[in-house]
Amino acid sequence: MNPGGRRLFIRLAGYECMHLMLSDRGVWVPGSSKEGAAGLPGLGRMLLGSSLARGGEEEDLSGQKDLREVASGCEDPRELETRLKRNATLVAYSSIVRCFLASPKGIRRAKLAFDFFDHRSSKVKSMEFRVDPESYDELEEELRSLIPDRLEIH
Repeated sequence: MNPGGRRLFIRLAGYECMHLMLSDRGVWVPGSSKEGAAGLPGLGRMLLGSSLARGGEEEDLSGQKDLREVASGCEDPRELETRLKRNATLVAYSSIVRCFLASPKGIRRAKLAFDFFDHRSSKVKSMEFRVDPESYDELEEELRSLIPDRLEIH
């Protein structure tokens, strides 16, 4: 269970070159987490689902380093984890409460959104990303194998 094991890069839409990285431990998101960004979800959002269902705000990753570039050429798991910790935030699969995946077939744009428990702030937070349609099938297959009980596909 280290970042040197499984590495799946998911290209994000809307950026010239930006990727999320799925590893054995979780989803690595470019940039550091924003304290209090999502806060506790309101009752309406808890009933309706994640920010995907409510048309929430997408993460702004402009100015962040691309994780594919950060991990490029690094085979040593310790060195890779050090690089990733400097440039990304890890959202462990075990902390993901619900995950929503919007198919590019049913909705205009492919999206990934997930609600997760942030142990540092003791709050449930949400993240949402537009996914490149070419990365969608690979992402869906990977999430079905990793968190099938918490994955909803729309």
